[in-house]
Amino acid sequence: MTTKNINAKIFDQETNEFLSEIPIEVELVTSPDPNEKPYYVVKGKFNDMRVEFSDKNFILELSPSIRGIAFFTIESIMGCLTIYKIYLQDSCWLNLEWFEQL
Repeated sequence: MTTKNINAKIFDQETNEFLSEIPIEVELVTSPDPNEKPYYVVKGKFNDMRVEFSDKNFILELSPSIRGIAFFTIESIMGCLTIYKIYLQDSCWLNLEWFEQL
């Protein structure tokens, strides 16, 4: 497993309007079994109550050249900490190149 922490940006999927920054953790999970494909576990955290992004698609921008559609859903709320599980939806997330560029 390899983990990278970055500050990402969230944009509206329809208008491309900037909505918020979010610190995210991207974990590349690989298996010793060569027949199993690697996959990503992505989580974002807000240090306040932020429920407006739950169960919606947004454009997630990790850098100006790395952006694509992602689905956000709340994983947990602990006091004022909101943790989102982020599912990478776009075909641009299917290769390892973007992860290596982070």
